[in-house]
Amino acid sequence: VLWLLIPVLVAGVGVMTWFVTGRAFHPVAAITSQVERITDDRLDERVPVPPSRDEVAHLASTMNTMLDRLKAGRHRQQQFVSDASHELRNPVATSKVKLEVALAHPEEADWEDTARVVLEEQERLGRLVDDLLLMARLDEGPAAGNGEVDLDDIVFKEAARPHSTEIDVGRVEAVRVGGDARQLTRLVRNLVDNAVRHAQKQVAVSLGFDGSEAVLSVEDDGPGIPEAERARIFERFVRLESARARDDGGSGLGLALVHAVATANGGTVTAAESASGGARFEVRIPLPR
Repeated sequence: VLWLLIPVLVAGVGVMTWFVTGRAFHPVAAITSQVERITDDRLDERVPVPPSRDEVAHLASTMNTMLDRLKAGRHRQQQFVSDASHELRNPVATSKVKLEVALAHPEEADWEDTARVVLEEQERLGRLVDDLLLMARLDEGPAAGNGEVDLDDIVFKEAARPHSTEIDVGRVEAVRVGGDARQLTRLVRNLVDNAVRHAQKQVAVSLGFDGSEAVLSVEDDGPGIPEAERARIFERFVRLESARARDDGGSGLGLALVHAVATANGGTVTAAESASGGARFEVRIPLPR
């Protein structure tokens, strides 16, 4: 009886195990099959989520969330390339048209004005290329080997540059932070230039401490930023309508670089309303341990 029952029992257990295992791994096989069909141009597709509330269903939901992030990242990349191409094309097209008109009528052309316009456009192109290269480096992650930087020295140096508006640095304290000196210089310069561009009469820069963070604030008395737009202005190539009306050749990357540099150096940047009704940008960077 044992010689007969044991093989039958083993065979029954094997069949049952195969059946149960197959049912358990069927959703995994469906997920695997769907993932194999998803390519970089088919990121709209999603893997099937089984009705069971087990680890397989959690895995499928996690993969769908990952695909959502990949799709959003691809869209941002495509938008960035499109906007960058448009911005790069503008100075090239302006220089080309100016030169073509001058060459078509050389006897009537103002070559001094032509050279000035072409030089300005080439300088604008150079700044845009530098901004794009810095943005690409920041996207790769924070630089290795960052040391300590005297942030107050950077603020005084940038405030001493020629500006159309006087900059008040009376509330700047001696502050040392950890980070990359060139990146922090670009951060301060972009904030100061942005404030000067929109200010009516005054720009104020303050620097101090708040617990374990250094706080840099740049304020102006300009038109300010609508509350609904204060998060969007840190996106790449974003210009507000008021900024477009007063556009002086900026690329729309200035505040995006400020946000990227602050993040790369472990800090944050926020926009608010200043005491004079203009814009107030506040950067917080951790102090060295």
